[in-house]
Amino acid sequence: MVGLGNPGRRYALTRHNVGWWTVERIASTHLHAPFKEKALWAEARGTIKGREVVLIKPLTYMNRSGAIFSHLLVDRTWLPRHLVVVCDQVDLTPGNGRLRIGGGHAGHNGLKSIIQHLGSPHFVRYYVGVGRPPEGEDLADYVLSVPPREERERIEETVLRFVEHLPRLIEEEVESVMEVLNRRYY
Repeated sequence: MVGLGNPGRRYALTRHNVGWWTVERIASTHLHAPFKEKALWAEARGTIKGREVVLIKPLTYMNRSGAIFSHLLVDRTWLPRHLVVVCDQVDLTPGNGRLRIGGGHAGHNGLKSIIQHLGSPHFVRYYVGVGRPPEGEDLADYVLSVPPREERERIEETVLRFVEHLPRLIEEEVESVMEVLNRRYY
């Protein structure tokens, strides 16, 4: 599972880093394991429901997220369909998430980079809604800004909902978990 974000304290609480928020919460809730830095990523390992789980935070910037896969794929025997990517989504309002299998990048540079480096769009994505910027505000500035408290609380609800249902996602078909995670909450 790869949580997308940007490295550095400056980006830690921004909307664009919700993927990191998610894998960090999974590591503390389910794996009770710290992240250890590798060359281009940090990872935490453990088991959930008897299956090995590897959580990854790319240490490249968002638009280069896929660069880690040439290193990751060297010593692993997994396929793109075993991958879950968590990222922000401006087309969903804060408090809502969407689980999906495959698809395009929808203008998300992190997903675009992953698809390019994997050579396949056939992986699971969990989109965490961060909403659209107010009219006149630049999209890049918006996703790289810290949301106000109420909005952050709704985004965190979405992250916690995913963390809560992750054991089901590991044991069951993705479609069965979509029923809960794709419901509109706000």
